[in-house]
Amino acid sequence: MSGDRQKASIKNMQSRTADPRPLASESLRRAIFETAALGYDDIARSLELLLARVNEAPAAEIRVEICGGRVLVGGLAANLTNRELEICLAIATHHRPVPGETLAAVVYPDLDLDAALNRVKVYVHRVREKIAPDFILCERDGYCFRNGICIDLCEYEELLRLLELRPFLGAGDRAQLSRILQSLHGRRNAPVWRWEWFSTIEQYIASIASRTASVLASDAFERNATAELLDLARAILDRDPCDEQAREIAIKAHLAAGRPAAAQTEFNHYKQALARDLDAQPSAHLQKLLQTA
Repeated sequence: MSGDRQKASIKNMQSRTADPRPLASESLRRAIFETAALGYDDIARSLELLLARVNEAPAAEIRVEICGGRVLVGGLAANLTNRELEICLAIATHHRPVPGETLAAVVYPDLDLDAALNRVKVYVHRVREKIAPDFILCERDGYCFRNGICIDLCEYEELLRLLELRPFLGAGDRAQLSRILQSLHGRRNAPVWRWEWFSTIEQYIASIASRTASVLASDAFERNATAELLDLARAILDRDPCDEQAREIAIKAHLAAGRPAAAQTEFNHYKQALARDLDAQPSAHLQKLLQTA
């Protein structure tokens, strides 16, 4: 065989055999679909894990953003339906595996258990197809994400715990906390914020936002950074004029700067916002701040 023909033969052979992964992946995907359709979930799960090992390319980073109501894969929002997104966020808001019965009751409270469990399995399968076969695991204790999945609220709380223990903050710390606060007070994704079960998570988000604002305010008061305090308060009040913590920060900042009239104006604006939006009155604590000034 001539040299050119030999090279061509070798090249042709390599094109068929060098990378068997596409063929193996396609066969495994077909087997996963068929076994799942027959109800053999354990076998389908084993095949999914095998598929993940066949695909040796490094997986894109996956980030679940509870506040923003989305799942990012490699920095891009995954194209999930509202129900698929709800399944992901319901799992993300638990710190441990979620039993199928619990997940079914959260997402499908109006269905009987068997029908709800079946729908959960269907949507978990669809999410795996869109994001990654091993994105959602079905462990003995329930559904959970694989290791290495970033969840925004978990990251925020971990960082906040560290910074709350520090005697002072650096410029980088303050920048991080400001970004976290902006995210916690960020856009309200319509599908997420109208889910009935999400109201409890909203309270949790509010508590983390309050702690974050407290750390930033304490640091700014320590440095006598009045302008930063007012910027912090205004950033919160622009989204919620009835946020008492932000009003207190603004009032204290004006008082610390020797501007009692401005503090009184801030209090009056708060009183008007409460009456208009909530039919309520400022707390006695805020009134006492002005009286003792």
